[in-house]
Formats: sequence, C-alpha cells, structure tokens
Amino acid sequence: MGTSRLQLIDITAVQGHTGLEKILIVNMYSNNTWQEGIKCTACMMRAKVHGDRVADNYQHVVWLCDFNVHHLMWDKGQNSHFFTQANLDKAQALIDAAVELEIQMVFPKELPTLCAMSSGNYTRPYNVCTYNSLCVAITICKTVPEEQLALTTCQ
Repeated sequence: MGTSRLQLIDITAVQGHTGLEKILIVNMYSNNTWQEGIKCTACMMRAKVHGDRVADNYQHVVWLCDFNVHHLMWDKGQNSHFFTQANLDKAQALIDAAVELEIQMVFPKELPTLCAMSSGNYTRPYNVCTYNSLCVAITICKTVPEEQLALTTCQ
C-alpha cells in the first residue's frame, strides 16, 4: 500500500487575536511533486479568511512556505534551468491562490532564500505571503544568507 499524497503535506497553522484584530499564520512545506499542499492550504485559508460569518474573518494572514516552486516572478533569471513548463505549471497553483486570496509575496523579486548545493546558485524556494493591506506595513523584509547555519551531521 502506497503513501497517500495528503500524508506528505506538512502544514502548521496558528491563529491569534491581538484584542483588536485576528491573525492567521500558516507555515507549509511543499515537496514540489504534488501541489496538494498549496491547494489544501489555500482551501483552508479561503474558509478561515472569507468565511460566511463576519465574526470569523481574519484581518491579517501570513503564509510562510517552502513552496519549492520557481518562477521568473520571484527567482533570478540565472536559474533558468528551473523554468521548465512543468515547474511553471506548478508555480501557477501558487499564483492562482495568491490572486484568489488577495495576498502577495513580501520578499522582493530575486531575494535569495537558499544556496543550491549542486550549483552554488542562490534560489528562491521559500516565500512569505500576506494580505496586500498588511504588505504596506512591512518596512523591510530580507534574508541574510551569510548567517545561514552550517549543515551538521550527528553519528
């Protein structure tokens, strides 16, 4: 018996209330093989954010994710080997969810979040998305690759 695709989705959500506003923070890992994680998270966010009951609506949503998808909208052009039609189709699920949920990526275009071990190129599989209204409140959003922890192994 094979592993269910849904069992491979790694999603954690935290909801909070500041006393004035509600916030939903979602952290997700997508393995780039199946896009169920993105679709599942978008469905959950749609229900929480655009619910029928106004009292349940969230004023702020932050979606943290290792989407593992690449697109010219956020990656550097030097990583063109990632821009196959199959990969662009996978990225489209994220783009469609962002449009539907009215969220946008917080990191500026081409901001690296990972140094690929095979090529040494900096890539952008990780992202932070939030409501357009919250993006205007963010004054700086950057990564510091030189402070990345070294990979260690234990025996």
